[in-house]
Amino acid sequence: VFWKSVRNARIKNVRILNCDNGVLIEKSTHCAVEDVTVAHPDRTPNNEGQFGHYGLQLRIDTTRCLVSGVTVDTLCHHDISVERSSYNVFERIKGKNLCFDHHRDNPHHNVFTDCDCGVTTRLYKSGGNVLKGQHNGEGEVFWNLRKGDGTPVDTLPAFGLSGWNPRLAIVGHTQNRLNADLSKEWVEGLASVDPRNVYRAQRGEWTPLP
Repeated sequence: VFWKSVRNARIKNVRILNCDNGVLIEKSTHCAVEDVTVAHPDRTPNNEGQFGHYGLQLRIDTTRCLVSGVTVDTLCHHDISVERSSYNVFERIKGKNLCFDHHRDNPHHNVFTDCDCGVTTRLYKSGGNVLKGQHNGEGEVFWNLRKGDGTPVDTLPAFGLSGWNPRLAIVGHTQNRLNADLSKEWVEGLASVDPRNVYRAQRGEWTPLP
């Protein structure tokens, strides 16, 4: 599914099989991708155990979109990806070993919340041309990312000039790195995050834990 220059549209209840690229959206706004599964029952993985290239990517000035309830049932090189896209929400994403690829060129102020990330050995593995800067711009938020067994994630991005920009927030982690310096990462070590889904809470659709 490839959309370019689309506004106010929705992909819903779709199962994509044996693709190299599942959903690619560029130069679009106010769109929704809901309850989509990407699976590869009839493909052979490459030597890295990957079945396709992109599961889903928002790229090139795509903004203010919702990605909800997407499952990447097998490994892609980039399961969920952002490149030069901003102010998007990714919620209830699920995968066996999710990769939230940040493909450089300043993706910023995107929110990833309430996600079952599976094994998490490649959670922040990202690609993109190094000439396009760090993997992310400022303001990325990862809120309540969990392993497949429900425990908080324990991995961090690789920060640096050719890696990740530290001006991001991770809420729900095994580490606690609360930096008053806003040029550094904010990592909040919480075993139980409330609200579980910050996007739903901001919409008034969340009941706090007792």
